Amino acid sequence: MDYKIEMIKRTEEDQEERRGGVELSLPWGASIKIRGISMLLTLVLVAVVAVGVISYFHERETLSFEDGIRQILMDMNKQQKAMTDREAEMNYILTLPADKREKLNLEMPDSLRNKLRDHNE
Repeated sequence: MDYKIEMIKRTEEDQEERRGGVELSLPWGASIKIRGISMLLTLVLVAVVAVGVISYFHERETLSFEDGIRQILMDMNKQQKAMTDREAEMNYILTLPADKREKLNLEMPDSLRNKLRDHNE
C-alpha cells in the first residue's frame, strides 16, 4: 500500500515538472513559480488590479479637472452678474432727464477722463 501511495506522489511530481511554468525573480531575492491554471489566474488577477488602479487614478484626475472647470464657471457667472447689474444701473441713469442726472453728481470714470484729455490734446 505504501508503495502505491509513493508511486502516485512521484507521478504527480513528474506531471508537475512536465507542465511548464514561469519563474519570476523578485527584486529582494525571492522567486515565484507559477504553473498551469495558477499562472492564468495570476495573470488575470494582475490585469484586473492594474485596470482598477488605472481607473481609480484617472477618475481622481477627472474629478479634480471637473472641479476646476466648475469653479471657473462659477467665477465667470459672478462677474457676468456684476456686469449686468452695472449695465442696468447705467441704463437707468441714461433714461433720467439731464437735470436729474446733474443732481446725482456722478464722478467721471478715470478711463473716460483719460480719453477726453487725449482727444483734447
